[in-house]
Amino acid sequence: MVEKYLKNLPSQNLLSSEKIIHQNREFIIYVELQNNNKYSKINKIDQENFLIQKLHKLALYKSKKKRKFQFYSNNDTTISFETKKEKETKKEKEKEKDKQKEKEQEQKKQKQKEKEKEKEKRKEKQRQKEKLIEKKKEKEKEKEKEKEKEKEKKKKKEILKDKDNIKEKQNNKKINTKMNSKTKIENVYGKRKNDKNQKTIETNQQKQKEQVYKKRKNEKEKDKDKDQDQNKEKEKEKKIEKQTNKNYTFQLFDSFGFSNFEMQKPKIPRLLRSYSERSASSDFFKSSKKKQLQKTYGDHKKKHQRKIQKTTKKDPKKKKKKKAKFPTASQLRRKKNVELKKILSKFGLKVSGRKEELVQRILSNSDEIIF
Repeated sequence: MVEKYLKNLPSQNLLSSEKIIHQNREFIIYVELQNNNKYSKINKIDQENFLIQKLHKLALYKSKKKRKFQFYSNNDTTISFETKKEKETKKEKEKEKDKQKEKEQEQKKQKQKEKEKEKEKRKEKQRQKEKLIEKKKEKEKEKEKEKEKEKEKKKKKEILKDKDNIKEKQNNKKINTKMNSKTKIENVYGKRKNDKNQKTIETNQQKQKEQVYKKRKNEKEKDKDKDQDQNKEKEKEKKIEKQTNKNYTFQLFDSFGFSNFEMQKPKIPRLLRSYSERSASSDFFKSSKKKQLQKTYGDHKKKHQRKIQKTTKKDPKKKKKKKAKFPTASQLRRKKNVELKKILSKFGLKVSGRKEELVQRILSNSDEIIF
């Protein structure tokens, strides 16, 4: 397949080996010439099994300075050969790059050396600091030793002082025993005096309390007498009222003689009574009802409320009669719209919303409508 593509090429001196670059992959092809100016052999070295059979054209691109081969694949992607000059230029560029890399490496080495020197300097500074710290610690230890010596001296002095103090205390104890015996006697005499004074104070307080109690008792008795007098006066008034409310006697004379008729005091009708009397009577009836409820259910309001709730439960079976609701204007309009829709649906028309005018026009134009 490859020889077919190579027959149409012109006869020129070609390079023995070239590189192909396709999709970031490198492939090497070796080309040899014959006397008949035809390509006899193409040796292929392919690391990723690149297929030359897919190439459908092979052309030669000439120029004075450069010479390139261009392979056209099915996807119209180009693959180019490189000449010796290009290789040389590339090699020179690579050499320059290598030189630059070497320079950069040397610079890096120098920088590393400088960094190491700085590290050594820092280490020396740290060593000096550590030495200073050790010296300070030694000085502090010496100071502590001196303080301990001073403390020992103070302890010895205190021990001597304690011995002197013990002697003084012993002498003072002897003196105090004598003085204490006198004070004990005086204290006993003083306690007796205090006890007598306290008893007198307590007796005076009791007398005052008794006087206050007697005064209160007398006041209560006086109040009772007043209440009794008031009750007596009220009873007298009630008796007088009863006497006025007694039955009246009337003497009526007939043709046969006279006879006595007993009649009660006439009752005044409720409407003719004054407003004050009516309100008083209503209050009286209310109070009497409350007393009756208290007797039956007790004084507590909660008990009374609970029992009333039990008695006044609604029957679930009984339903309230619903009041007749008259239709509103909006409801009547809706009914009209529904009727209009039914009429128009027979003619194959549709109504959305209120369209009474349209219906009236249809009805006016149509002579006969069958529903």
